[in-house]
Amino acid sequence: MTIRLPTVSLIALLCGIAISLAILGPYAYAGDARTQDVTILFIVGKNCLDTASASLTKDLVIDPPITVPFTLTQEEKLRILGWADSLAFFDLPSHIAPPDTSDLGCIQSPCDRYLLTLVTSSTRHSAEWSTCNCNPCAERDRALSLAHLVWQLIESKEEYRRLPQPRGAYQ
Repeated sequence: MTIRLPTVSLIALLCGIAISLAILGPYAYAGDARTQDVTILFIVGKNCLDTASASLTKDLVIDPPITVPFTLTQEEKLRILGWADSLAFFDLPSHIAPPDTSDLGCIQSPCDRYLLTLVTSSTRHSAEWSTCNCNPCAERDRALSLAHLVWQLIESKEEYRRLPQPRGAYQ
C-alpha cells in the first residue's frame, strides 16, 4: 500500500499529524451526521485551520507564520458539514485535478493549493486541489465553494481580525 502525502508545506504536514492524532483519540459522538461534532483541517497555502488542536496558523509572507488558539462554534461546524453534504463533498476524489488538455491549457500564477479534511464519527474524507490549472472542473468548483465558506467563517472571527497583516507579495 502506498501512502501519498499532499503536496503542501511543512505546516500542512504538522496540521495533518495533529488531526491524525485526534482521529486516533477517543471521540464521543451522538446522533446522525447533522448533530455530531465534526473535526476540520483546512489548509490553503501556508494558512491552516485545525479544529482538532483548536488552532489557526496564518501565513505572514516575509515574517514567520503565526499560530494562535482558534475555535469554531458547533453551529459553524454543522454549517460547514451541511454545506459539505449538499455539495457531495464526501463523494469527491481525494485529489481533484482539472482535465489537462492542450487545446484548453490554462495556467494561473500565482495560485493556491488547498487541503480540506472533514472527520465525523462515521466518515473521514480529504480532498486536495489547486487553482494553478484554470481549466473548467466541476469537482474543484464544488470543493472551492466549501473552502470559501470555511474561509468566510475564519475571517468573520475577531481572533482572525486581530492578527497582523502579512508583509510582502500579497495580503
